[in-house]
Amino acid sequence: MKNIILFIIIYLMFIFTGCSSLPMKTYANTWLKANINEYRQAEKNHSGDPYVQNWRDKKINKDYYLPNGNLVHVAPERKGCLIHWEVDKNTNKIIGYKFEGNRCY
Repeated sequence: MKNIILFIIIYLMFIFTGCSSLPMKTYANTWLKANINEYRQAEKNHSGDPYVQNWRDKKINKDYYLPNGNLVHVAPERKGCLIHWEVDKNTNKIIGYKFEGNRCY
């Protein structure tokens, strides 16, 4: 719940500061240790990015499992930037991430 509130605050800051975004690493770090279900709930909010919204509307799923059994949830943040969230198989918490793409700044 605390992470959802933090996400909403960050989102509102993004909207009211002329859409100058947080660095992706700062954004991603706010989700570490959060339950993946909280993140997925926040994902349901409408994105201002048509690419991301199209991905979500089509329910594109690129999730996969690592050899250790952990889930990796793949989520778009903008065109040219995906985040691969590693989710602990026992706790369902986000324990890491990596960026994919040339627009993850």
